[in-house]
Amino acid sequence: MNDMPKASSKPHSEDTTQEQLPLSREAALEAILFYRGEAVRISELARLLQLTEEEVRAALQNLSRALQGRGVALMLHNDTARLRTAAEAAPLITRVQKEELTKDLGNAGAETLAILLYMGPASRAEVEYVRGVNCAHILRTLMMRGLIERTQEQGTRAARYRVTEAFLAHMGVRSCEELPDFHAIQHKLKAFAARRNEEESR
Repeated sequence: MNDMPKASSKPHSEDTTQEQLPLSREAALEAILFYRGEAVRISELARLLQLTEEEVRAALQNLSRALQGRGVALMLHNDTARLRTAAEAAPLITRVQKEELTKDLGNAGAETLAILLYMGPASRAEVEYVRGVNCAHILRTLMMRGLIERTQEQGTRAARYRVTEAFLAHMGVRSCEELPDFHAIQHKLKAFAARRNEEESR
């Protein structure tokens, strides 16, 4: 019996995190926040990294210090964390935004608007699943142009996006249901997006 291996004295969360991710906690948090592109609850970060909320808060403080003097900064507010551009970069970002607003939306914008028109409110993950690419940039651009808006439904974690009334008016319709073949296309899109939820639940 003395030859039995001893149980690890490290917390289970730390062991699992280190096995799954060859990254420091700070780097893992930075990757998640960069990918999400929006505020993420600390409780969700703790769940994703299998850490305690105290461990996440400590790592976030370390990340905030590490980002000082960089182009992005960490913002902590109401038990959420997000990455944003540094205040010192404001003049540069304003110039970039003005340039973006003068460009044609292209296929990416048209595809994203079509998905939101026919699917109704959809999360970024659902839009990305349908399009097959990261949509953080185009969603931000569409919001800047006043074509879509972001909402947070009660009882849900992820924000959802929908077209604005101003955009519908510009298209000459009062509601999305007036669009051609609305119900048929909506059914197909929602069925396709539902596969994502099924895959995640497996």
